[in-house]
Amino acid sequence: MPRALRKRERIAQIFDWLVSEFPTPMPVDLKMRKRPGRLKLLGWVERDGRRLKLHINTRAPLYVCVDTVLHEFGHAMSWPASRLENSKPDHDETWALAYGRIYAVYHDGGGRLR
Repeated sequence: MPRALRKRERIAQIFDWLVSEFPTPMPVDLKMRKRPGRLKLLGWVERDGRRLKLHINTRAPLYVCVDTVLHEFGHAMSWPASRLENSKPDHDETWALAYGRIYAVYHDGGGRLR
């Protein structure tokens, strides 16, 4: 599949690739939104029932959005399935390993070419 040229399409394309390549404890949905004001939050993950929602602030440049979706998908991969509260896990060792796997495959394994 050729790379999408528009920002939102490219973000969705990378997200779909992540879903197909990396397992998560719960299904993950992508929400793209233009957050008003300054770019304080580039992205976040939250639990919504039995699903996770990965939010990306599309006001940021494409390269920032790409890095953010990779970062946030690391949170989705490391989210404990047993967690009952809606709070987001921190940047612990589990997240670092998940993000490291994503980063390596995306940048070194040809993921960014898809």
